[in-house]
Amino acid sequence: MSGDLNQVAAGEFKPADFFGSLAPLLFGCIPLGGLVKEISGAAGLKEMPNFVTEALQEGEALFNNLGQLDKLDDVLVGLVQKAAQAVITQAINTAFKSVAQQLSVLDTQTAALEAQAQDVVTAAAGAASALGSAGPAVLANPLQLQAALDPLQQALQTLADALFARDAVLKIPGADGLTNATLQVVRQQIALVQQRIQQVQNTLADFSRIPAVITQAQAAFAALTQVLVTPDQLKALLTAGTLGPLLTTLNGALGGVAVALRPLQLIEGAVKSTLLSLIDSLDPVLSAIDKLLPLLESLVGDEIVVRFAFNPTLKPFSLGGIPNLFFPHDPKGFVVAVEARVKKTGGAPVAKVRCALTHFDLNLLGDDKSGFIKLEFEKIEFSADSSLKTNVDVGFSGIHFIGVLSFVESLRSLIPLDGFTDPPSLTIDEHGIDAQFSVALPNLAVGVMSLTNLSLGAGFTVPFIGQPLSVRFFFCSREAPFNLTVSLFGGGGFFGICIDPHGVQKLEASFEFGAAIAIDFGVASGGVHVMAGIYFKMEPSKASLTGYFRLGGYVDVLGLISASIELYMDLTYIFDEGKCVGHATLTIEVHVLFFSASVQISAERKFAGSSGDPSFAALMGPDDDGVITSETRYAWRDYCEAFA
Repeated sequence: MSGDLNQVAAGEFKPADFFGSLAPLLFGCIPLGGLVKEISGAAGLKEMPNFVTEALQEGEALFNNLGQLDKLDDVLVGLVQKAAQAVITQAINTAFKSVAQQLSVLDTQTAALEAQAQDVVTAAAGAASALGSAGPAVLANPLQLQAALDPLQQALQTLADALFARDAVLKIPGADGLTNATLQVVRQQIALVQQRIQQVQNTLADFSRIPAVITQAQAAFAALTQVLVTPDQLKALLTAGTLGPLLTTLNGALGGVAVALRPLQLIEGAVKSTLLSLIDSLDPVLSAIDKLLPLLESLVGDEIVVRFAFNPTLKPFSLGGIPNLFFPHDPKGFVVAVEARVKKTGGAPVAKVRCALTHFDLNLLGDDKSGFIKLEFEKIEFSADSSLKTNVDVGFSGIHFIGVLSFVESLRSLIPLDGFTDPPSLTIDEHGIDAQFSVALPNLAVGVMSLTNLSLGAGFTVPFIGQPLSVRFFFCSREAPFNLTVSLFGGGGFFGICIDPHGVQKLEASFEFGAAIAIDFGVASGGVHVMAGIYFKMEPSKASLTGYFRLGGYVDVLGLISASIELYMDLTYIFDEGKCVGHATLTIEVHVLFFSASVQISAERKFAGSSGDPSFAALMGPDDDGVITSETRYAWRDYCEAFA
């Protein structure tokens, strides 16, 4: 126990006090005590971390595992309801609000479809409410469940039909007096919305599996209650010879739960994995009745099991001026489970660790117009087993650029949301988890214009200690910028940003443009180029803007004599110092037969601005403004006395 023991005894769970001396941080910046909801009364004891050491024999271990399935039907009903509400809220309601806004800015006829998109939002809210209040009987009945989803599916189909009809009209050149360029833009936006509708319809199809899961869970729980009895009743079952058939019936019912639950994609993550693993582990034990019954009778144990479990209720968390930095869609989506087993007779201990956080949003630097990036997570799951490799699984359900970054929102459709599930680059060490992926985009060529070397990537760092969670995105990179060529004119650039909950840690952007030409007469060849560009860099405590110019040329005669010259100039403004610094470098290289030489001349100039320079008094005077006495020591007195 931790915190005020009198409060603990009264069933009051106050996370800020409970974790006060430990101060654990989620993502390196969110205190766990501020994330977990306070609970009072009898429920408070259940919310606290549960740490148990048990000396178990094999027979007791079986019933301990069966005890974890207690209230199986209620657990699955609640899990399905929360998962269904989260899916409808995130994947449908939230998404189609942005769809309505997306349609509203298109041409007049297409913008009229905003009403159908709003109907989807309204129907989604109604479906989420209906599922949230539905009882086990409703969820187990396919007809009643379908009735709750019908308005949403009909609204989706109505929008899909309207989009299809509008797209058919826009295939005609000059339709509604629109230019061909405008027609292409509108059709592209319609195609994106149609793709989103298809994804949502596929997701809703998974809801048809819910009744089978609930029905099987109810049957399994009914069989479980026949077995989870008091020791005296268990002895009576053994004596009467009825325990074996009851365990066989229970094993069949649990197998039915596993068969129905596995394909249900609506529920993913730690809870489902733990439940299926538990059922799988029980199957070989319950199937071997001839070996199990003697064990139950003998009750001989040789194993010590230590378990830690924590499944608190979460609440939104704000940090400083950042509202809803963390926003949970599933208040019970945080699970920590640890199990260690040690044989009394010796041997290496076996440990399993599983930690998961599901259905939540991270709003970096704020929400709505005050934010930068909104990350919608399906899950972050960490699992470790002494006999298997460590596994990290991060699933995104949405990435949104908001506020000042809304101009790159169109790039969001190109980011694969499953890129962090078994990503190409994953590093796990004692410092934390770092994952990154990048996607090469196809080149674009239209007439004399070509756009090549395009790439898009993202990464995240989840530290165990130290710095907070950070997320980074980039469009091309400094080492591999995009190339834009129009006839003999060309350019390139890149954009990258790294953000954590405290703000933008680094932002870089560059663009270069210019022209180049080369000629070859056989005996002699040459070329010239002229390029200019800008580079902007911003960090938490400083920023700079650089403009540069490159001019050069070369000539080559029969490969025996060659000469080249390049002039490079840049001008950098350092914001925090209020200074401009200019550099210029002239490089000349001459090659004659086996002799070559190069000359480089550089110059640097600093321009106006003194905000970053200390004054003479600050450098040489005393540290404070007190009265100067004969005992006061400071740099100017030391300097004068050195020449006295």
